[in-house]
Amino acid sequence: MKNIMILILICVFLTLPSLSFCRGTTGNINLLFGRKQINDSRLEKSGLGNSAEFGVLIDIKGNKRWPASIEINAFTSNAEEILDNTIYGDNIKVSWSTDEFGVGLRKYLDQQETVGPFLGAGIAWIHGVFEENDNFNKHTNIKSGSALAPWANIGLMFKGSGINFGINIRQSFGKVNLKGTVIDNKVKAGGTHTGFFFGISFD
Repeated sequence: MKNIMILILICVFLTLPSLSFCRGTTGNINLLFGRKQINDSRLEKSGLGNSAEFGVLIDIKGNKRWPASIEINAFTSNAEEILDNTIYGDNIKVSWSTDEFGVGLRKYLDQQETVGPFLGAGIAWIHGVFEENDNFNKHTNIKSGSALAPWANIGLMFKGSGINFGINIRQSFGKVNLKGTVIDNKVKAGGTHTGFFFGISFD
């Protein structure tokens, strides 16, 4: 699932610059690198609450009369840990990965050419996969779930000569059911995303 999602995003990233030839269309295409923090006591106890994250941020504005831009974003994260003294015995390897695909609106608060603080909000599809692997007892258990949930972000973009970079802080929500695993409960799949992005601008 994750590999397919990344392939789709790469294709989108390569083809969207053609929109720059549409008269009046402006926007930005960015790659993001950062961290995802999930404030869930069950995941944090297992060492899976904080993970590295990769994302794609795209915003498009059809013309200057539009009050806001359309934003499309996607994020993928993964964390791994070794747990002791579980119901299966010692040294259980667990992993928790999430994919998020969101759509919504972005509003730039300052129309200066070089600096642009922005706000955004929308709805996201969140998919989480939890895997536990005990090599000694040959036990493998995979549990996944999905949710539709809101998201909101705030950020700051610096632009110049067709390129841009900045920071993005995002909050997403939603839970998935991990009953039947060492977690054995519903957990948060959304979280707090912080990262640095860079990319291209077209107008």
